[in-house]
Amino acid sequence: MTSPQRRTPVRARCPGLIRVAASAGRMARRVRLAFAREIKPVPTPARQRKRSLHAAVAVGPRGSCVRRAGVAAALLFAGLLAARAAEPASRHVNPDVLWHIVHDRCVPDLARFHTPLPCIKVDLHAGYALLKDLDGATQVLLIPTARVTGIEDPAVRAPGAPDYLQLAWASRGTVSALAGRALPRQDLALAVNSIAGRTQNQLHIHIDCIDPKVRGALAARLGAIGTRWARFPGTLPGGPYLVRRLNSPDLAGVNPFRLLAEQVPGAAAAMGRWTLGLAGVHLPHGGRAGFVLLAARTDPATGTVGAAERLLDHGCAVAHAAAEN
Repeated sequence: MTSPQRRTPVRARCPGLIRVAASAGRMARRVRLAFAREIKPVPTPARQRKRSLHAAVAVGPRGSCVRRAGVAAALLFAGLLAARAAEPASRHVNPDVLWHIVHDRCVPDLARFHTPLPCIKVDLHAGYALLKDLDGATQVLLIPTARVTGIEDPAVRAPGAPDYLQLAWASRGTVSALAGRALPRQDLALAVNSIAGRTQNQLHIHIDCIDPKVRGALAARLGAIGTRWARFPGTLPGGPYLVRRLNSPDLAGVNPFRLLAEQVPGAAAAMGRWTLGLAGVHLPHGGRAGFVLLAARTDPATGTVGAAERLLDHGCAVAHAAAEN
């Protein structure tokens, strides 16, 4: 009688995926605890997700680890999505969640496993991490690896400070990759919310598609936007805004935080009340690459909370429109 063939243990065949599975469980548990003190249990526990991953690898033929990598990534983010879904809408989240994800997970995992999960990328030399936001299909966050609270932190405009907005703009290709097509500069924008317009006390720059209506409004009035701050002659979500033009294809050597603090009266003394948006454009009279910089101040009297993120479209309709044409 032939003895049954012994199968190679999953742990031996796919050690990388087992590490991802373990990360999924640990990350889900940490995020669930961080979002609120008392939250509803997540329907799919980490142990069950780990068993599912083991099963997915075990049923495949030998050498299927690479093909199953997508399953591992999906399970990891399923844990994060479940944790976010479990957060009661009426409660405030832990304002240090993003900091803990980057500082306690992404950076250590890069050092130990050479993969900065759950971040997309960690660049310790430049001092930032990229994290896929749970809101929308294409939104990415740039987060400093150093402790920087937000737009109000003097570190963002100090001499020699990292060019966080330039780093964010240079990372816009990640949005195109998530959208499944190359997006031109006029379809992309950045945003940094004010203290009142955010839930996290770690600087995070939103990188995503621009709202098509915002893109149209800026294009229609681009000729009237100069290189000095002035009131935008129209209505935009989250406004009213001050706007100015930047006549450069990138932000190298340009610090928009400093431009706001030094050029808008009173802004330096109350930076936490301000929000910044940055939209890629093609300048009139030649079509050179440039930007429109937008700034709005929190105003409780008018209900303005200082969230330039409202200029973005986390559904990325511009990508869907391009696909249909």
